[in-house]
Amino acid sequence: MKKIFTILILGISLQVFAQGGTRKDVNQVIFGSQVLRTVDVILNDNGDVNRTYTLDTFYYSTTSTPPNVNVTKSGNSLKFRDVQGTLTNDTVFYIAKDQFNVRDTNILVVSKANLSLDLYPGDCNRDNICNNIDVLNIGIGYGKTYQIREGIYFTDNWGPVRAYDWTQFSAKSNYRFADANGNGSIDSASDISVIFKNYGTVANSPTVTYSPIGGQSFVINAVDTFALVAGNANFQIKLHLGSSIATASYSYGVAFTLKYDTTIFKSNFIQFNPSKWFTDLHNTLNFARVNATKGEVDLAIVRRDGSNKNGFGELGVIDVVVDDILGGLTNGLNANFEITKAVLIDSFYNLLPVTLPNPKPVYVVKKSSSSISNLIPQNMIISQDQDKLYIQVADLKKSELTIYNLLGTKVINSRDWDGQKMTIDTKTWSPGLYLIQYRDQVRKVHIY
Repeated sequence: MKKIFTILILGISLQVFAQGGTRKDVNQVIFGSQVLRTVDVILNDNGDVNRTYTLDTFYYSTTSTPPNVNVTKSGNSLKFRDVQGTLTNDTVFYIAKDQFNVRDTNILVVSKANLSLDLYPGDCNRDNICNNIDVLNIGIGYGKTYQIREGIYFTDNWGPVRAYDWTQFSAKSNYRFADANGNGSIDSASDISVIFKNYGTVANSPTVTYSPIGGQSFVINAVDTFALVAGNANFQIKLHLGSSIATASYSYGVAFTLKYDTTIFKSNFIQFNPSKWFTDLHNTLNFARVNATKGEVDLAIVRRDGSNKNGFGELGVIDVVVDDILGGLTNGLNANFEITKAVLIDSFYNLLPVTLPNPKPVYVVKKSSSSISNLIPQNMIISQDQDKLYIQVADLKKSELTIYNLLGTKVINSRDWDGQKMTIDTKTWSPGLYLIQYRDQVRKVHIY
């Protein structure tokens, strides 16, 4: 025992390590993680084939002062938790004894990985905001596994955390960012749930990059005039990207926003039904989130098998409900639908160009079921030249005529009839689509 005691003193002051077949152990933790690490220090103690070791006891080095570093013994392992919050490596000496009851001394050195506090759970593409675009990176890394985030950094709460880099990465970010919940696996359920949880939160200044202009075109397909027969009437909008002639060639995913009018459409009755844009719907992740305050539906469709495909045609159908706001629709309201914030990528997150459509106007009128056919009237004739509109009606008792622009604003409200005709000067009007309402008839006209 006296010899062992002398060795221990030398071990503390001079850091003399092995006495026989024991070997130094090394482990690593992320700085500040407070992770509990279990190290089998006897596992590599095979320097002498004639000895079989068991762990006897341990003690701290002079660089580790309890209780800032917590160490406990469990069989042949040491359980180590770094709670001191410094970058200094921690050293723990241990004593092993062989089958002859001869004791040797060695050390466990735990180093600190000083990683950046740069990962925000849910910001999968590192643009400092959690939104639908982050779903694209989950699709790119889908099914990949690596290292679980450790200690206090194994969290899905929004805030900066540290994490080891994965061996895989895309053009946008390392795969560790796509592992939104930090469980070491990129999948649809657990990681997308973090995006929903932290949606819209930002860190520092967002640096979102959208697709350049050009390439394939988005299309919004919807009726020009929708008759609201009663409250809670269903309304559908079909969204397209590319066509069978001009495909969105070899793309991997798309994310974008559809804007809508909150005064007409109920945000709690808006649903996205994806179509087979990539021909095999089961290989895609489909994401939709309604922002009721802004009147936006944020969408994402992305493959999850790692391969690009030709995607074209219908992306999906938006099912919405028109809100019957009492008499508010008596004179009609103009609702615009618009696609914005589009990102089209390939499987490595290279941005592909897209063309956004002009806002799609839909005129909503409140009608009884017996008068819907009057929406396409036969007794109002409209003609025009460069500077004027000419309107002729069949009835002898003329009523007020109203014209709306694309924003639903009244441009003219007139009873200035010359017999059964009215001439309107359009010289100062902005080019675009206008809606003419006369009695219960609605017609549209383009001003060029």
